[in-house]
Amino acid sequence: MLKKIGTVFLFVTIACFACEICGFTNDASDKISHHQKPRKKKIKYVKSKDAVKTLIAFAKSRGDMIKELNAETENYESMDKAITDDVLLKGESADLIEKKYGKPVITLTKPGEKQIEWVYKKADDSYFTGSKIRLFFDEEKKLLSWEKTEETVCRTETK
Repeated sequence: MLKKIGTVFLFVTIACFACEICGFTNDASDKISHHQKPRKKKIKYVKSKDAVKTLIAFAKSRGDMIKELNAETENYESMDKAITDDVLLKGESADLIEKKYGKPVITLTKPGEKQIEWVYKKADDSYFTGSKIRLFFDEEKKLLSWEKTEETVCRTETK
């Protein structure tokens, strides 16, 4: 091991000594020393034959996201109408409700409890603010109850 280190050190010393002999100068005008590897040019833009396909796929995925958000709002509004018109009945199955009014945005099952909670909300509302409709099902997926909530953020002013 010591022999290798000594050899490397000796090689570097000879190489640097040879530089002084050959007359190579490493002043500020030299961009690359002859000890360094030449730098690779950075590519600013890469042309891809698949670029158009990628853009089309991105546009489609954006369109799919917009459809999903619109569906969330439509499902909320149809569920709200069913509650307002008193059409939603206790004891209905979750499958039937999903077919009539669409999928919920969130499905919750608390650990240790057999009750299932579905949450419908508008796409532009967050989980913490805005109006939500919560449906509660038993372990057999029969509707037990529902509630409609309007949650707002409470802001306090400090001086």
